[in-house]
Amino acid sequence: MPLEITSSDEKKATLLQMRGTIVGPDDRESFQAKIQELLEGANPNLILDLGGVTYVDSAGIGALVATSNLATRKGGGIRLLHLTKRIHDVLQITRLSSVFGIYDSLQKALDSFESQD
Repeated sequence: MPLEITSSDEKKATLLQMRGTIVGPDDRESFQAKIQELLEGANPNLILDLGGVTYVDSAGIGALVATSNLATRKGGGIRLLHLTKRIHDVLQITRLSSVFGIYDSLQKALDSFESQD
């Protein structure tokens, strides 16, 4: 299933609800284009709700890392929300779970931006 992304503005971040897969160059390019578009706006903080993402390959992991770096350069950050067990395990194995803020609650993810200020 190709990647689908919808976005909504929350108080301290933009929430991206994602469904499908992040595999290969096509998904990676559409993901990064959406991120680039959002980061051109005023709010550099993003929450990626990955609860609907069924699979992420190395290109998808690379896209997450690139997103984190880009958000940081823009003065913001990203948080990951509702990870599936598979995606959580991949981030643990690659030791990237320490790079990302991982949350099970939207409110906790939003609150983490408050403590960043």
